[in-house]
Amino acid sequence: MKYLLLGFGGLDALDARLGPELLAGEVLADVDTATTVRVRDGRLAVSDGPVTGEPLGSFLLVDVDDLDAAIEVARCWPAARHGSVEVRPVS
Repeated sequence: MKYLLLGFGGLDALDARLGPELLAGEVLADVDTATTVRVRDGRLAVSDGPVTGEPLGSFLLVDVDDLDAAIEVARCWPAARHGSVEVRPVS
């Protein structure tokens, strides 16, 4: 099953030791480069900066057996030690 792991709280190095379960992963550019796009009542609103909250710093896309395995990957990821990691299934 595929899971997207989102590393919040700043930029983070990716760990090559994740092996074959890692499908994709990138460190994102600084949060100051973010642009937020919203459409409300058919009207486009574009603003500089992130949506809200802690900055999204990096992501991993993994293919593992279940949620417990995805949580184990998140636990071993440095992002969990200095920020937080959101784990979401990919449908």
